[in-house]
Amino acid sequence: MTVPAGVLKPGAIYYWEVRGVVPEGEGPRCGAQFSVLPVEDETRRAALKAAVRNVGDTDSLALLGEIDRRLGLLREAREEFAAALANSGTQDHIRSALLQIDALIR
Repeated sequence: MTVPAGVLKPGAIYYWEVRGVVPEGEGPRCGAQFSVLPVEDETRRAALKAAVRNVGDTDSLALLGEIDRRLGLLREAREEFAAALANSGTQDHIRSALLQIDALIR
């Protein structure tokens, strides 16, 4: 699902929940909490991303990918790990991280 820009506020914490409905009553349910990066953190992340892209070395790209993975930015992390892998071609830990992210995104 895509949320229109401006709906989620920077630095806010949100919770989502999905509930199944069955004829007998409530069905299965699940949910999770997430937060939106504060403006200052997003600004720092954007500056780091720009610096890493300018340098373009494998370790920096992999570090940026790991930061984004931990922030839950899986699509961005996948792009960074893919760029790191393209630079190195042989680093198994980067290939492994990329495969894990692909599995999470699907």
